[in-house]
Amino acid sequence: MFNHKMSKTKLAVSLTSLLLGLGWASPGMSHVEVVEDASTASRTIPFSETSLLSEERGSLVAQSTPRIYQSVSSNEIDSILDRAELFYRRETNTLFIIRSGDLTYLLSLEVCSNQRPGTDCSVIDIAASFQFERAPNLGRINDWNRGRRAKAFILEDNRVLLERSIILLGGVTYSNIASNIGLFFLEAETFVEFSDWGN
Repeated sequence: MFNHKMSKTKLAVSLTSLLLGLGWASPGMSHVEVVEDASTASRTIPFSETSLLSEERGSLVAQSTPRIYQSVSSNEIDSILDRAELFYRRETNTLFIIRSGDLTYLLSLEVCSNQRPGTDCSVIDIAASFQFERAPNLGRINDWNRGRRAKAFILEDNRVLLERSIILLGGVTYSNIASNIGLFFLEAETFVEFSDWGN
């Protein structure tokens, strides 16, 4: 069963968090409130109150230090995917299936401790497989791979694997992991448009 808990408000917050994590928005930018019930009127916050809230938020941010992941466990991936509010299902201790839009992705934990699979893993791989009616053109695959973080590989039976690795060595934050997953989703959607062979 896929885990999913999301309201319209949470979706807006998740998208805002993703945009902040990607650097495409800043905390000081104005925002739009999502109202779940049309009869609910939103309250306008006066400028002085907004400034006070920003100052309080700044002090809260300054007091909390984001967690740095140098490795992850399958339980931590559960927490990361829950926090990002993604549809997913854990298949094994090192394998997760994620759904986003019309596509299904495979997230796997790699370079793990030998004692127990799914513990102390320093690489997160995320991939998507695409089936085409006819064989993909190698030149088009090479065009795609130039300057892209998600790399495409031709497989048997007219399939292409799109893959991206998130390397945790040296330490990364939750925002970095979530942003990399979100960027892969965007790259996969772009790849579908880019791959005009087959269909």
